[in-house]
Amino acid sequence: MPEFIDKIAFNNVTFAYGKDPVLRGFNLEVPRGHSVGIAEESGSGKSTLINLLFRFCDVNEGIIKIDGRDIREVKMSSLRDQIALVSQETLLFDAPPITCQNCG
Repeated sequence: MPEFIDKIAFNNVTFAYGKDPVLRGFNLEVPRGHSVGIAEESGSGKSTLINLLFRFCDVNEGIIKIDGRDIREVKMSSLRDQIALVSQETLLFDAPPITCQNCG
């Protein structure tokens, strides 16, 4: 996949983990250099958007494009080289807690 230069577009995206869609007819365009914040109730599909963009799962209907190119048409490694992910998980290190011996 060539270097990202223009925009990411979700076009009429529908996705369901089971029978009922989490996203239905979702549309969004994000130009390069812009940030988007999405706030909604738990279970409304916020994390699903990222899962779809990274192709952890694929859309049931619609298309996700980067610079006009369907992300399903490029190698996953090439796609993921273009995107950074900061997880919502709070665990940073898998280590026992540090205790202070002289803290009283």
